[in-house]
Amino acid sequence: MNYLAHLLLAGEEAESIAGNLMGDFVKGRVDGLYTPGIRRGIVQHRTIDRFADEHLFFRQSRGRISAEQRRYAGILIDIFYDHFLCRHWSQFSNEPLDDFTRRVYAVLQDYLPLFPPRLQHIVPFMVEQDWLSSYGDTRSVERALTGVGRRLRRDNPLHRAVSELHDSYDDLQTDFLNFFPLLMDYVRRSIISGS
Repeated sequence: MNYLAHLLLAGEEAESIAGNLMGDFVKGRVDGLYTPGIRRGIVQHRTIDRFADEHLFFRQSRGRISAEQRRYAGILIDIFYDHFLCRHWSQFSNEPLDDFTRRVYAVLQDYLPLFPPRLQHIVPFMVEQDWLSSYGDTRSVERALTGVGRRLRRDNPLHRAVSELHDSYDDLQTDFLNFFPLLMDYVRRSIISGS
């Protein structure tokens, strides 16, 4: 899952929002490094990623990616699923997307000093360019993929990977719409059980 999905699934607690965003930027153990709420958010992020990577619908979506882009299929599906989440937002949240992003951006700016350096660098661009609600536009998806491609160490074809979304749009959308309610239910049950 990419930024928008993780932040929606984080719930309303500020520390959970901060921790869920930090999940991709903090490696290894987090015991004693952050407040309990931020640690829970980081652990939730990792749990969501594991659930997604192992789930049939997510694997099915990765399988729709061409051989040329297959190495990056996980990245592509994460971003494509944020696109579909944006497009179908009202099915998954009662809070309007603009209100949600405004609230989340305020939290992220409040927690900026606690973020790892790379995330401290990214958050101002995320807020200024409104990454979260821009995912609904395929041109923004293309820009996001190009940006990810530039940050990777080796040459890659991500700058032209938006064609993967266009080529399998309906099938990927169906995968997402089948998958995301199951993920939301999994997160809800995990929070209730405390795991």
